[in-house]
Amino acid sequence: MRFLLLIISILSLSTFALDTKLTLELIDKESSWDVGEIKDFKIMLHPISEVSDQDIKKSLLSRNFVDMIKILKIKKQFILKENPEYYIVEARGVLISEPKPNFPKIWDYRGMAVAVDYSAISFSNTPVSRQDFFVFDKSVPGQLSPLMILLISITAIVVLILIFIFFRKIQTKNAQKKHWQNIVDEFKKVSDRKGHEYIYSNRHKFYEIFSNKDAYVEYLNLTNKVQYKKDWDQSDLITLEEAHRKAKENIVVR
Repeated sequence: MRFLLLIISILSLSTFALDTKLTLELIDKESSWDVGEIKDFKIMLHPISEVSDQDIKKSLLSRNFVDMIKILKIKKQFILKENPEYYIVEARGVLISEPKPNFPKIWDYRGMAVAVDYSAISFSNTPVSRQDFFVFDKSVPGQLSPLMILLISITAIVVLILIFIFFRKIQTKNAQKKHWQNIVDEFKKVSDRKGHEYIYSNRHKFYEIFSNKDAYVEYLNLTNKVQYKKDWDQSDLITLEEAHRKAKENIVVR
């Protein structure tokens, strides 16, 4: 089965190469083209039944077209509505050399030799004027002025700086939030004498997490009253736990 498909593909390609012709014409009713001039032109492939826009474009831009034209831009690619066997490519290019007399031109497309008919165009090697070269410089796509390059560079730098500042702020905010939560967790987990005495010893560290500072200060005062006692009785621990609970209720949530 694979062998049969291979044979069919080879026969199809052969038929394409034998039957398909390529016609080259200038656009806007022009008929003459001097070496060095940039002009819009169209390529007509016919007859043709199957074609890939991407393959055609890649083939045309990969090298000089029939050693005569340097294609600068592919403008359009479409199948002619009036006759689906015609495939049209509209492009812009510069003529780099005129064809040799009585020497046929062949376009090599995917290993197939397609005959090129350019009889509708009169080519010449007349020296191009300075004005024509000026037009050539203006027409080259993708060319940027030094001022435009500078503006793009400055814009890119500013954008990068803003992105850095944005992510730095997020990073700082997350770090502050994590620090805040660590302090809150440290205060909440206290459950014995050692923990209460630790809070009192580091009381300034926890001061910022309370919305109602009075409840926290009351808890600290009660801790200070009993922390120097050799032994705490049950009532001391209950009193501190109640004050600790009230203080926890006033912790700011972030």
